[in-house]
Amino acid sequence: MLPRADAEALIHRLAGKPGAVIVELPHAQDRMLKRRISVADVFKVLREGKVDKGPVRDEWGDARYRISGRAWERTVRVVVALHEDSKVFVVTVY
Repeated sequence: MLPRADAEALIHRLAGKPGAVIVELPHAQDRMLKRRISVADVFKVLREGKVDKGPVRDEWGDARYRISGRAWERTVRVVVALHEDSKVFVVTVY
């Protein structure tokens, strides 16, 4: 598991790489819809936000982090799972 600063840099980098961020998990999609958080909001936080929680190992062995940032006029928090330092799975959004 990466320290927060290293995970933050990796998340920022992967957020700009096509296909590296998976936002299509059903739970994340449901939370985004219910909380009126767009995919653009999520990517803005992933590109510019600060990792402020984690790492925690999840049940699949991936490291989870919470990254927080401003998406236009509000604070958005995104919980992600880093998979093999090459994929970012958006787990939930609030």
